[in-house]
Amino acid sequence: MFKCHIYVDIVIYSFYIIIIIIIIIIIIIIIIIIIIISDVLSDIILTQSPLQPGSSFTLTCTVSGYSLTDSSYASNWIRQFPGKTMEWLGIIWSDASTRYHDSVKDRITISRSGNSFSLQVRSLTTADTAVYYCARRSQ
Repeated sequence: MFKCHIYVDIVIYSFYIIIIIIIIIIIIIIIIIIIIISDVLSDIILTQSPLQPGSSFTLTCTVSGYSLTDSSYASNWIRQFPGKTMEWLGIIWSDASTRYHDSVKDRITISRSGNSFSLQVRSLTTADTAVYYCARRSQ
């Protein structure tokens, strides 16, 4: 009788261990889903101030779903000329340091404030006519 009781206890404990493992797996799956959804729900909104030929313009991207200070990401500005390929303009890292393309480094500034980052282009010419994009880069 005593041996049977021990066997039943082992079976019951094994059952509890299996249930605990299943719960842990479910929690891990839920965490993974939350991480994936937070990336999918990230959003970038581009706003543009009025343009004046011959002067400067500023474009601002406002982000949500992640932080500009998160070292997992960096923020870029890219432009595409009509009928041509894209040109990378510059990047601002999570620590607010910047790097610019050589062709525009003397005429642009990338900065950030709160959950927005901006591109300022000075001495605007018709050669700057393009579609401008802001983009998030994963590290």
